[in-house]
Amino acid sequence: MDSTKNEAQVDISQSGFRTKEMVKRMIFYGSPILVQFPREEKYLLAKRIRETMYEMLHICNEIEKKYYKRDTLRQLDVKLQDLRDYLELAASPKLYPQGTERKKKRKKQEGGAAPQVPPQPVTCITSHQYEVWSTYTAAIGGMIGNYLQRVDGKYVEGKKSK
Repeated sequence: MDSTKNEAQVDISQSGFRTKEMVKRMIFYGSPILVQFPREEKYLLAKRIRETMYEMLHICNEIEKKYYKRDTLRQLDVKLQDLRDYLELAASPKLYPQGTERKKKRKKQEGGAAPQVPPQPVTCITSHQYEVWSTYTAAIGGMIGNYLQRVDGKYVEGKKSK
């Protein structure tokens, strides 16, 4: 996890739009995880997360090409908040408290009855995956905030104006 934190803090690209590069990294990290979602959420929550990340990439392209960027940056900020909410849902064990795993055939006990195993709560993503993904979203959020301040004119030569 330390390497991911370092990646988020390092200057990603000398040329080009840094936020766009960070969104691409987040997509590369998250795509294999989304494939492993439970069947019930693969076509709902995973699809929504994937679409949100791709919409963020599209908005980054708009920001990179547009002259007037304030409203587009705010759209990106809203999409980022949506993504954070979806990831929080995916990491929550309260989403499926009884579990969603298929029932596995168990060997019968001596009495002929199958062993009773209480259902375990299932999460779509692990806590480690949630932490790494949150690192990406935090880095992108910081970039959006800094860029918004520069576009709004609150920065003067690297110092905050009052």
